[in-house]
Amino acid sequence: MSQNESVDISTFIRNIFDNFPTLVCVLSQKDDAVLYHNHAAETILGPGLSHQKGKDLFQFDFNAMQKANGRQAKAVADVDLGGKYFEITCIDIIWLDNTPAHMITGIDKTEMQKSVEKLIASAMTDSMTGILNRKAGIDYLTSYAQALRTDAGNPFTVCFIDLNDLKKVNDNFGHAEGDDYIMTVVSVIKGTIRQSDIFARMGGDEFLLLFPRCAQRVVEDIMETVVNKFNIMNSEADRKWAFSIAYGICYVDKDSAWDVEGILNEIDARMYQMKQAYKNQKA
Repeated sequence: MSQNESVDISTFIRNIFDNFPTLVCVLSQKDDAVLYHNHAAETILGPGLSHQKGKDLFQFDFNAMQKANGRQAKAVADVDLGGKYFEITCIDIIWLDNTPAHMITGIDKTEMQKSVEKLIASAMTDSMTGILNRKAGIDYLTSYAQALRTDAGNPFTVCFIDLNDLKKVNDNFGHAEGDDYIMTVVSVIKGTIRQSDIFARMGGDEFLLLFPRCAQRVVEDIMETVVNKFNIMNSEADRKWAFSIAYGICYVDKDSAWDVEGILNEIDARMYQMKQAYKNQKA
């Protein structure tokens, strides 16, 4: 092949890549230098790519990618590039000047990722209250309980909540009042707990709270604060029903014998004791 033919092929290949809508970047295997990049790469990663190193541009270890994919010459990974998600494929090649290189291509999956995240969030969210649903609450509890069996696990406190007299409110004043009851309780609790705490609706009038790395006494104080807020609201409002909850609290550490079902049974039993005391007081 003549030198002119070689140049023509090189130009031809570069022209093809330059018109690709997806990111294309070629890195030297020897020193990680950028040997080539197309227009899409510059649009995504910014100007001046020829003076940068591949590891600074893509923030990943190609060798680790290869190992994770179990392949010698090709690796695939999802990478965050400037707040967008890209599926990066990295292939061992011999570049036009016979230099061993990594060819990196990237497909923008940002919108797809957003759609997936929305679907996941929807599957985990209670449609009425906007907090976690029962499945998500159980999944979190299971995860924390299982982690206690490893060195990575930490103690936590759980609380099971039941709204008093919700059925009576629905029957006597309508479901709109009942919905207001539920939403107000959720709002008050969300405004009292920490951002890191797990809050899930387990059923119509039942809720689960999980407090990571939190002692039982602290959770008892939090729930007393919630009840005090309801008492103030009840004294200030002119309504024929009152905000009232019953709850059970349980501290779980690595010495606890309960599994997830045992934890749920225990906090349900403790909640029922408070609920029974409430019924006896009203009788």
